[in-house]
Amino acid sequence: MSTQQFYTQKIPYFGNHGAIVVGKGGSTAKALKAEFNLSMLRAFRDDDGSQYFIIKGIDERGINHAAIRVQGLIISSMARKEQSQIEALDTERCAHQETREQLQVFEQHVLHEDCGGPVIQRRGFGTQATKKVFKPKKQIN
Repeated sequence: MSTQQFYTQKIPYFGNHGAIVVGKGGSTAKALKAEFNLSMLRAFRDDDGSQYFIIKGIDERGINHAAIRVQGLIISSMARKEQSQIEALDTERCAHQETREQLQVFEQHVLHEDCGGPVIQRRGFGTQATKKVFKPKKQIN
């Protein structure tokens, strides 16, 4: 009677980055199972919220190669997420820069004393607006 030895790897991940390993309709997981002759490639979630994949099979080398591929997929998902966050921050920064430039143009116009408009005096961290009022001089008859 021969006993078959199974090899197992546990690959932790977080967030929704495991979705790339499973694939649409399980297509990626099925392809990995076929390519590396795996008996199991499945995602698990513990009660404490930790998530991981269990890879199981009889070929130790196949298990190791599958683990490397799964880790690569997870890393590429994380890199795409990070890139999208960087792009969102850049977009927001550009919008703030445009608003800052518009504010500077406005302040230059408002601070120009010849126009007789409100004068903004900067004090500390905030601004305080005061209205400058021009009164005509008394005419001498």
